[in-house]
Amino acid sequence: MLTEAGSQNQTCEIAYLDGQGREMLVISRVHDLYAENGMDYVRLDEGSVPLDRITGVNGRRGSGETDETLLQKGLQPDAAPATDNHRYPEEEGHRHTNAVIITHPDPADEPVPHTHAPQTSDDFVHRFLSSPPPFMIADNDLFSFTADRLHHRLYMRVKKPWSQVREVQELHNHIGRIAGLIGPEFTLLNDLSEIEPDDSGTVWAPPVPNRDALLRNGLLKVADLVAPECETLVHGMDSFSVNSVPIRYFKDRISAEHWLTSEREDTDSISLNDHP
Repeated sequence: MLTEAGSQNQTCEIAYLDGQGREMLVISRVHDLYAENGMDYVRLDEGSVPLDRITGVNGRRGSGETDETLLQKGLQPDAAPATDNHRYPEEEGHRHTNAVIITHPDPADEPVPHTHAPQTSDDFVHRFLSSPPPFMIADNDLFSFTADRLHHRLYMRVKKPWSQVREVQELHNHIGRIAGLIGPEFTLLNDLSEIEPDDSGTVWAPPVPNRDALLRNGLLKVADLVAPECETLVHGMDSFSVNSVPIRYFKDRISAEHWLTSEREDTDSISLNDHP
């Protein structure tokens, strides 16, 4: 799992043993795996960890079995943050800035119900990395928003169009959270098929909230899915354009998915005439 994560520069939740034998939990990108002085290491955001000290990745132990204790520990409010004293002897400069110490309590102790745990940004990251994709982020009367971290794709479905981004502040916040986790490169399928065209066959796409966060974190392509009767799709100033990211429009999901998956970046067609 780490080899694949390293080749794709993925963000993972990693458990490992520190120099004192205590289990630590970090959320970090896996940059690469390498060998040095006869030992294998994995390079994380804040330094390197010996590979033989890794005890779990995304809630799974080396055996492949899901460790429920590991999955739930990120929700426990009594987890103590790591300090500067928790360093590897061989790497004194390594700082664990986004880590918690995992302890194994006495079974006789009454567990803390994680329904009482505070909902934090780390909780969101933990659930995203630990849940099998696709991961439903939000679903309401205006939109649904889903992420598939294995295929590096976001799915946004517009149920009712909005005229200003402040009408979907919740979606703005969700995009800011997920954009840095789904990458480093990803695509977006923007489902506008529920927007009815006007009398001229034109669909006006709603503005995209937090567009800059998507572009900044590695958005590669956008496929817009429109209704079959749509003849023209119009994006405003607060949406995407062919100048910012390759974009095409489709009338069926299979074609949209195929184009997003293909390596060829066709930026020439912005007309619906190519997709009868």
